[in-house]
Amino acid sequence: MKFKEDYREILSEEEIIKYNEVIKKANERGYVLKSDGEFTMKICKRIQVCERCGKSVSDGGGFCIATAPDKFGEEISVGYHSMCFSCEMKDVVW
Repeated sequence: MKFKEDYREILSEEEIIKYNEVIKKANERGYVLKSDGEFTMKICKRIQVCERCGKSVSDGGGFCIATAPDKFGEEISVGYHSMCFSCEMKDVVW
């Protein structure tokens, strides 16, 4: 996943630390909590960019939602795909 180059100016140090902790704890548990997904979606919406073209989620880049399972197997929205929809479709078509 690629972030805006100035993400440290967009997020507070506390948000960066919490984001990393949320991901670490979810990986250790093997599932995500709904609150994890809500928090990571909020952060990714502010700082994530397409790995190919650099379009950002916050600028309405048209990204597909990435999901992860909760402890019951239900899919929780946790972020966005690494490429915008247009760039993903280029891979499919070409």
